[in-house]
Amino acid sequence: MSVFTNGILLVQTAQKLWQGKKKWKLEALGHTQHYIDTAKKNHDQTLSPGIFYKLNDYPLEALFAANLIAGLINYKLTPLESRLISKAGAILALGDVYCDDTTISFEKMQLMLEEPHQANPVHSIDRLFLDIYKDLLIELDDTQQVFFHHTLMQGFEAEKDSRKLKDPDLDAAQVRQIIKNKGGISLLIYRSLMHTPLSEKEREVLWLAGAFTQLIDDLFDLSWDMRKHTQTSATICTTFSEIRRQLEAHYSLLIASLKHSGLNPDNCREFAFVFYVFKLGADAYIRQIRNYCDDLIIPEQILALSKEQLRFVHSDITHVAFVLPKAFGFTY
Repeated sequence: MSVFTNGILLVQTAQKLWQGKKKWKLEALGHTQHYIDTAKKNHDQTLSPGIFYKLNDYPLEALFAANLIAGLINYKLTPLESRLISKAGAILALGDVYCDDTTISFEKMQLMLEEPHQANPVHSIDRLFLDIYKDLLIELDDTQQVFFHHTLMQGFEAEKDSRKLKDPDLDAAQVRQIIKNKGGISLLIYRSLMHTPLSEKEREVLWLAGAFTQLIDDLFDLSWDMRKHTQTSATICTTFSEIRRQLEAHYSLLIASLKHSGLNPDNCREFAFVFYVFKLGADAYIRQIRNYCDDLIIPEQILALSKEQLRFVHSDITHVAFVLPKAFGFTY
């Protein structure tokens, strides 16, 4: 591809990542804020500040992902779909909290997912989850509800497996599979709320894209997961070079899947470019951390870094200068 064509792609991607995200954040909060405000009025210790942060973040990510998917398949989201996807983002946020930060039994979680009207909320987090989930289900027609619920239960199984990541003896191959499946199914949950057929080839693309995003998240959460003694695709690596090779290999799988998907080639190229920029951001972050550590991933060194040293500012001039030339060299 020419530098000029890549420049156009870069401008389009910048609009999606900056201007679009501002719009989608306001839209997502418009669909979920009243649930959050109600929960804040009278809640117990099961709703921490961290949970409210996730409830602001996940619905935005859900809409952002949904709009990327819509662009890939030449589809325009309806206002109803945007509302449902925002609520699904909030549900996934609370699901993460349930699995990662509570001791709730899988039986109770399954009851809430399969029989929400029969479930008795004990804590504030239960009431909040059920309020959002029941309202979402009511707005789905019967066919779509079956598809969404089936995909959501697949996500539940992936979340159940994620509790195994607390086991320090878990095999590295199992860790990677759990991580990828958790990320891969998340995009498919949002896709299940779009009222248009899903092909198997598109399903593969979206699973790989979601898994790739989760691998990048693991890199940025490396210090946090080390403190929590949670195994991830990043914590099991011994060097940052190994993390980088892992991302490169998975990105190659995503590109190959896009090329064989039968979807519009121009849309696939734009979709691939967005994830290429994500990969460049990961490279820039590795470069940042290497200013304080060598290539070896030594927990004591990582945990000794300050919040400022760990913080990644996308607009930092050193990151921009690193990413821009590489972005212009994108090939598909």
